[in-house]
Amino acid sequence: MTASVHTTLISVSELRALLQSSAPPVLIDCSFDLADPAKGEKKYQQGHLPGAFYAHLDRDLSGPLHPGGPRSPLFTGRHPLPDREALRAWAGRLGIAPGRQVVTFDAEGSPFAARAWWLLRWLGHEAVAARRWNGCMAICRRRLGHRGCPTARWPSLPGPGPA
Repeated sequence: MTASVHTTLISVSELRALLQSSAPPVLIDCSFDLADPAKGEKKYQQGHLPGAFYAHLDRDLSGPLHPGGPRSPLFTGRHPLPDREALRAWAGRLGIAPGRQVVTFDAEGSPFAARAWWLLRWLGHEAVAARRWNGCMAICRRRLGHRGCPTARWPSLPGPGPA
């Protein structure tokens, strides 16, 4: 029996089953606060889902800003799309490879998780789902059976690979 691929939203019970499977998903915490760009990463460092990576909106999910303002021909907006090859290399460092399930989530009602979902789909990665988690730490503790979610650090990231 082959595992089902999740391509849109994923339920807590589906995520629990994936986390307990022989091929757990890549988890990406995309929590971010536009008014305080360091807040999401600080909260991630205080504790997160075991094995989850952090994706910073400005650093990982956006390309560089170009000066000039809205009237400039170089104006790219506040969070322009990242370069595709840079994004592909970032995804590879997280261990995202063809067929590997990815689950994105954030603590702000999911706009940043949706952006990560869309960016991975833009690269051609189909096995990506988003989890809408307001208060994801509480859900982690209550529904996934963790007693708190200690900070989990990966000693080293895998080298670049295909997304």
